[in-house]
Amino acid sequence: MSRLLPTPDVAVVDPTTGLMTRDWYDFFRGTVDVVALQWPPQPTAPVVLSVDTKKGDSFRVIVADNRAITIAAPANAIAGQQLTYTFTNQVTPAGAMGAVTFNAIFTLTGGALVTPANTKSRAITFGFSGTNWVERYRSAADF
Repeated sequence: MSRLLPTPDVAVVDPTTGLMTRDWYDFFRGTVDVVALQWPPQPTAPVVLSVDTKKGDSFRVIVADNRAITIAAPANAIAGQQLTYTFTNQVTPAGAMGAVTFNAIFTLTGGALVTPANTKSRAITFGFSGTNWVERYRSAADF
């Protein structure tokens, strides 16, 4: 039986570890999509997302419900590396997405992240100092 294979720009959140995986695309460094829809499957449970920086440096988080999202410390970080998260609000029916919080390893210079309006996105970029992920810039408005 043949197996349908994901495209290079699709990622899957492993419900056991919370890490995004790219199967055989480990060498790929680009935008990785993750859907924060029904993971974990309990509708009231918070969503904790972990990324492996060997798998990419730009992660688009498509949010389809209003649960809070916690961004965990990334795996395999290298000093000098950049990491961008783009949050897209696709809450259905149209509404506000939950708050986004970051692990203590992230240094937010602009305060808490403002979540985007429905159907809009916001991005935030960090640089790894070797110890912390320091905010470099963020989108000032929805796009």
